[in-house]
Amino acid sequence: MKIERYVKSPSIEAAFASLHEGTNNKIIAGGAWLKLTDPTIDTAIDLSLLNLDFITDNGKEIEIGAMTTLHTLGRNAILNKIYDGILSRAAMQIMGITVRNIATIGGCIMGKFGFSDILTPLVAMDALLIFHQHDKMTVVEFLNTKENIRDILVKVVIRKANTRGYFRKIALTHLDFAVLNTAVSRNGSEFRIVFGSRPGVSTRAYKAENFLKEQIKIDEDVMNKAVEIAAAECQFGSNQRGSAEYRQSLAKVYAKRGIKAVTTNEN
Repeated sequence: MKIERYVKSPSIEAAFASLHEGTNNKIIAGGAWLKLTDPTIDTAIDLSLLNLDFITDNGKEIEIGAMTTLHTLGRNAILNKIYDGILSRAAMQIMGITVRNIATIGGCIMGKFGFSDILTPLVAMDALLIFHQHDKMTVVEFLNTKENIRDILVKVVIRKANTRGYFRKIALTHLDFAVLNTAVSRNGSEFRIVFGSRPGVSTRAYKAENFLKEQIKIDEDVMNKAVEIAAAECQFGSNQRGSAEYRQSLAKVYAKRGIKAVTTNEN
C-alpha cells in the first residue's frame, strides 16, 4: 500500500473538505482493514482528533461514536445489557486484542466487509447511522444502497427497547474470519433474522421474519419451518472457509437456536 499524504484533521468540517479534494482521498478510521482496500491513497485522512470515541446513554437511545474501538464495545457495561449483549459479544470475538484496540465500529461499517461480525448484530438491532452531511439511514439501508456515500460517519444510534438478542460466530479458529455469523432479535411479535459472512455482507431473512410474526405460538414445528424459509431466501456462497451448502446448513442450525433463545430464557 502507498499513501501519498497523511493528515490529521482538526475538525469534522476540515476532514470532509479534505475527503472531497480528490476522488482517491480516503478516511482512515482505525486502519485495521486498510490493506484490504485501495493499494494507493492520495490523501489519508485521520479522524483521531475529532472526539468520536464515545458511548452515551441518553435514556431512549445509545449513541456510539464512529471512532469507538471494538475492544471498547466489548467491555462496555451499557452494551452488555441491551439485546442480551449481542454487539459486545460480536466485538469480543473479532481477532485478538491487538486488532480490537485498533479497529473501530465506523471502519467496520463503512467498509461494508462481507466478513464483518459487527454488521450482523447491528442489522438485528436496527441501528441508525448518523453522517456529517448525508441523510441518516439504518445499517441495512446503508448495506443495500449502491450509492458511494463519500461522507463521514459520526455515530451509530441504537434505540433502546425490551428486546431479546442472540449472536453466534462460527469460525475454524478463534482468530479466523467467520464461516458464518448469525443474529436473531425479538421485540414482541417482531423478529429479525440476520446472516453474515455468507461470505457476502449481512442480510435479513424477511420472509422468515414475517412467517414468525404471523404465528400465534412459536413451537418446534414453527421454528423448523421458519429456518427452512430463512435458509432458502438468503443466498450463500463458497470460498476457502466453506461451501455454500455447508453455510446453508449452519444457517438452519443457528437460526433455530437463535429463535429458541429469544423466545425462551435460553441464550
